Amino acid sequence: MSNWLLEPPSSWAYSHKAYLEAVSAYLELEWRRCREDPWYFIRSYPRTRDQLDPEAPFKRFPDLKYLGVLTDLYLTERVVAVPKSRRTIVTWHAVAFNLWDCLFWDGRTCGFQNETQAKANEMIAMAALMYQSLPPWMQARSPAKATVSRISFTARHSDLIALPKGPDVLRMFTFSRLTSDEVGQQEHCPETYKAATQTITGRSREKSGQLIYIGTAKDAWWELLVNDKLETEKPPPPTWRVQLFPEAKPVCPCPEGRCKCRYGMEVVRQATTDYVVAWLHFTADPEKRSAEWLAFAKKGIPAEDWAQEMDIDFTAKSGKKALAVFVKYRSRIVVKPFKIPDWWPRWSSHDYGLSNPYSCHFYTMGPDGCVYAYWEHYEPGPLHIHLDDIKAQPDFPRLTDKILDRTCWTAWQQSSNTIEGQTQHMVKSIAQMHEEAGVICIPATNPQDRVKLEAYHKVWNEEALAEGKEPMFKIFDTNHGMLNELPGIRWQTKSYGDKLQGMAAEKLVDSDNHAFDDGAYSLLHIQTPGNEPKMAPQLTDEEIRTAFRKQLVEDAYAAATEEAESLAGESGRECFDDGLD
Repeated sequence: MSNWLLEPPSSWAYSHKAYLEAVSAYLELEWRRCREDPWYFIRSYPRTRDQLDPEAPFKRFPDLKYLGVLTDLYLTERVVAVPKSRRTIVTWHAVAFNLWDCLFWDGRTCGFQNETQAKANEMIAMAALMYQSLPPWMQARSPAKATVSRISFTARHSDLIALPKGPDVLRMFTFSRLTSDEVGQQEHCPETYKAATQTITGRSREKSGQLIYIGTAKDAWWELLVNDKLETEKPPPPTWRVQLFPEAKPVCPCPEGRCKCRYGMEVVRQATTDYVVAWLHFTADPEKRSAEWLAFAKKGIPAEDWAQEMDIDFTAKSGKKALAVFVKYRSRIVVKPFKIPDWWPRWSSHDYGLSNPYSCHFYTMGPDGCVYAYWEHYEPGPLHIHLDDIKAQPDFPRLTDKILDRTCWTAWQQSSNTIEGQTQHMVKSIAQMHEEAGVICIPATNPQDRVKLEAYHKVWNEEALAEGKEPMFKIFDTNHGMLNELPGIRWQTKSYGDKLQGMAAEKLVDSDNHAFDDGAYSLLHIQTPGNEPKMAPQLTDEEIRTAFRKQLVEDAYAAATEEAESLAGESGRECFDDGLD
């Protein structure tokens, strides 16, 4: 069927003027329809980007019913919170809704707030992509100018603005709508919430702005907001509750009438705040309800991560072991010491503690890419004792990189009671003291705790280990400090007061984690492109045989020496050496 607006049939008797008038009338009707029906506009015109589909990366929004429900909530409610599963395109939809608001209506200021300015800018980039995908006639009616952090619709005097986390950045604006994404990852949430509420408050409810909160489950202030606990730890029942998509209910072992498994979409109006909370489970998408999809999607994801990120369980990690995979596969991760071949690359990682143990490990990598922690210094004490012990190791000159906690580059006042402080330069950094002692380090990547754990899970992939594959990070059983620490690494358990004060989400217990940290610095360093350890040139077969024979001789001599010492003591060793000569 041809489009008569673009290719009118030749049999028509029409004038050019009449044709243009017909086109103009059609576009005017389409503009009005998009203006009055945002869900029609969102699913008909803007395109999203799907990084997982190389054949069709740019596509229109899928016609999912839950996106239509969210659109209606954004139109009518003052505050909407959306705790969600991952990969539900809720962020894209919220950006598209704000784009619609600024595209069709005058004098609007819509803000995007995220964990960092870079992430907020990415939301602006989403809006810019969707605006560029609109037909030219629609762009001409509402022209826009874009920067990295702002899109201005000049004819409408409307703006989309990107902002980082925190309350201070909000106080200079009055927002028509503020959309806060990844709320569970943001710090200072109570202060930000108060500032956001003030910036949207007008003379009446009808003339006030809107707040949209979006995020996956994190055991923090976000959990209080969605469960109506901002004013009391034991909230009253909700004013009303609606369960949508009952066909998505899974088969579960919960007792009859006591099932707490989330599924589909549940919309709740809170009794205390009058906010609307839309719990959005991945099963609201019909394509994600099959057992086949579930089995495929769960591969390689730890159970507690799946419960939190997909099943919207806010307490999935609270108090739980963060490295349960190490405990489960310890017998395959911990190995007996062996002599490291000369051609394997070596590096070290350091975590300094003023009153805690100084943790340092030497690492190497075999030809198969497996990393080994093969030497350990783990003890408290003055810095010069640690560095002297590290420099005394035979492998110290072979270390290509020495990675140190990035915070050690901050200068601080040394105590005059310490050897480090009894110098002419009282103010210096730990890194500077390392350098003066001959241990020249490079700064480590200091990420959030969840990123550190991701580095460990890359080398201890639970799915691969369950299939019988070898772990890609092994630890010599002589590294007692690391082996004692790793089983005890746990997520914090936050009290109601901790959450109310805005304690950041996903924090590990900050105790007995020094070897864990230096191991994370090492793994993150080599997992960064460009920092991969470089193996020595490949040896020939003859060189390998020669090295093997030399190793056999050295091992035999060492065994014979040990046996002589045990049988005859020191004098026996001298006789033995004379006999060998």
